Amino acid sequence: MSGRLNLKFFNDDDIVLFTLDRVFLVPLFAKKVISIPADALVPEGDAFRVFVVDAKNVAHARPVTIGVREPGRVEIKSGLAAGERVVTYGAYGLDDGSTVVMARQ
Repeated sequence: MSGRLNLKFFNDDDIVLFTLDRVFLVPLFAKKVISIPADALVPEGDAFRVFVVDAKNVAHARPVTIGVREPGRVEIKSGLAAGERVVTYGAYGLDDGSTVVMARQ
């Protein structure tokens, strides 16, 4: 995750206290959350969806709300329940209602 952070320092004495070069913010999952591989997300306009696989191996498109993103993983704030299976590879171009086959691990 990257972004721009603007900091304003008040220093009435015009003394340079330190030099700020680069700030790295590392988000951490501070509580138990639902997270999935980032590759499972399918962009849809300004939103995202995932494909949830049911007991008959049928994939169903479902909108999700995302939260914190870390390299390779993303928090799901709504749209998924713990334990649901999602398509993590090949979701682009997949149609709602498609039968899927789990790749050998």
